[in-house]
Amino acid sequence: MLKNFNYSQVPNGYAHCFNDKCKKAEECLRHQITYHIPEDIRTIIVLNPAITSPKGDCKEYIPCAPQKNAVGITHLLDNLPYSTARDIKNELIAHYGKTHYYRLKRKERFFTPQEQNYVKSVLNRHGITGKPEFDSYEEIYDWNTK
Repeated sequence: MLKNFNYSQVPNGYAHCFNDKCKKAEECLRHQITYHIPEDIRTIIVLNPAITSPKGDCKEYIPCAPQKNAVGITHLLDNLPYSTARDIKNELIAHYGKTHYYRLKRKERFFTPQEQNYVKSVLNRHGITGKPEFDSYEEIYDWNTK
């Protein structure tokens, strides 16, 4: 059950589910947001009840647990020898592309848990152990998870 949820986080056009008979309703983001619709919201998009399943095997199910995303890599390479830092940076740029890499670095985008693991694997390949040092973390709902 979502508590203290800010409905303004819900993307425009996001489909809601009112099937409270579903076995996964208590843990489904599409269903849980229906309890937080403000009175000033006049219209919403609703899933067709015919495609939902009370058995809990719905194709539209999205878990309502937020994921922990990392923000910024300002100091990721600070304490490394120059050649190692350069190689790691080049590998990250090759993977993400130059524009995306710098957006990640400037905190305009975040690292998903999968991307955090990728950064850790790059560091490990270059002999750096431990967790990568990201600037901060934010818990964000993944509105597109399937």
